[in-house]
Amino acid sequence: VVTIVLDKINTLTMRFNIPTLQPIQLQSVFQLFLTLAASLLTLRLGAGIAAWKVANNLEKPNYTVLKRLPISPPSRGNIEIRKYEPYLIAETTVNESSMRKAGGVGFGKCA
Repeated sequence: VVTIVLDKINTLTMRFNIPTLQPIQLQSVFQLFLTLAASLLTLRLGAGIAAWKVANNLEKPNYTVLKRLPISPPSRGNIEIRKYEPYLIAETTVNESSMRKAGGVGFGKCA
């Protein structure tokens, strides 16, 4: 794959009269680009997994399943009728133009 890409790059540089790098330098640049792309992808996936783990550890209200009702098609599972234990919710209303500002102002009011 690297050889094919390098050949295409050489063809383009010759067609448009662009100064070329030596094949070894060009291959090193291409490998550096691939390494950086793979590193960024790995970092992004790692951050996503970390955020997912944090979200799954958030406090959830306790409940008891009273009844399970089948739905159609059966492969989709069941609907649960639940009874939740009492818990507190803090709510407020804010007038802000962006979600970021609204989240900050709203959190400050509830805290």
